Amino acid sequence: MHLDCREYPKGYTFAEVVGQALGIYVNVADFPVAGHRRVFRMIVDADLSREQLKMLLESTVRDAHGTYSFLQLEAITAPNVDQGARTANVSHYIRVTFM
Repeated sequence: MHLDCREYPKGYTFAEVVGQALGIYVNVADFPVAGHRRVFRMIVDADLSREQLKMLLESTVRDAHGTYSFLQLEAITAPNVDQGARTANVSHYIRVTFM
């Protein structure tokens, strides 16, 4: 997947756009500043297939500041970020970072 975000307004939340491009449910996707660098991060549910994971690893994201390539995956436990039915107050997610 190559996602070009230059056409979207500043502050746009990209979860739906990225989810459609990858064919997965994306909880959150945005361009935060980590340290002194702008990165692209998304939080996805932890149940990814091999094909979906491969597509994530090969993806790039572009905005007005540059092109971001896959950097890392992190397994995180965090409060539920959607309104879906859950049995606990926290869920397991994968945070994907592009730099």
